[in-house]
Amino acid sequence: MLGQSSRGCGRLRAGLATWLPLSVLICGAAIGTRAVAQTVWTGPEIEFVRPSGADPTDPASQDLLVPGVAITRGETGGVYNAALEDFFDALVSPADTEWAFLANNPGQPIEAVNFAQLSFAPWAEAHGLSGSGQLDLLLPGMPAVVHLISADVYLDLSFTSWARGAQAGGVGGGGFSYLRSTPGARPDSDGDGVPDEVDVCPDFADDQADTNMDGRGDACECGDQNGDGILNIGDILAINAAIFDTALVTPLCDANDDDQCNVGDILAVNAKIFGAETFCARFPRPL
Repeated sequence: MLGQSSRGCGRLRAGLATWLPLSVLICGAAIGTRAVAQTVWTGPEIEFVRPSGADPTDPASQDLLVPGVAITRGETGGVYNAALEDFFDALVSPADTEWAFLANNPGQPIEAVNFAQLSFAPWAEAHGLSGSGQLDLLLPGMPAVVHLISADVYLDLSFTSWARGAQAGGVGGGGFSYLRSTPGARPDSDGDGVPDEVDVCPDFADDQADTNMDGRGDACECGDQNGDGILNIGDILAINAAIFDTALVTPLCDANDDDQCNVGDILAVNAKIFGAETFCARFPRPL
């Protein structure tokens, strides 16, 4: 699913930086996303358990599959993505995922390696059991394939327990557990525990923050001299200021991968606004 961005243009005139001989056209263009290849997780199976009564906002009660997808459950209702949602919504939850069960794929093997032959839908629609009142009896043991949409990852998952809500005569508390496949061994260049294929800063260990959701993490957004996670005219002005006061220079001032903070970086950021790429020690130019 690709987002759309509007474009707005303006002109930075030479008077804003007297050393710049020409005015620089600034256009707020959508910054391209980092391509992610389709991946099927076939590594060893692990179990995730969210005990009844646990706090769903506690990371220990969330299964972080990839940055941006953390599966949990509230006191009642279905599972949701705590990284993007505060509660379960039957129409879309868990956000940024889609599911395949036998109910929406009759006759098909429900296996991640068979993803190309499967139909996917939001969790509640896919299993089709929400109106039965017997999720605690029917959901455990049902095989599922989960598609992590943005990461384009497919994995096998099977619920092993589901606590019925107190209002339905159960113990409540939102407990559930499942078995799921794992990635197995995958390259992790910066050693931060996030595989390169889904790491928004694969060459620099970071917290995976990505303010503008362009696939490049804030910590390696080369040229983001003002540190707001977005490359725009503000960074051109901030780089200009840093050129005249080196105390202001940050590791992201370099945008053309020359380990310097200078006019070349102004030009590189301007080119990035028009759709080019920026590079620095934290996100090196490909060899």
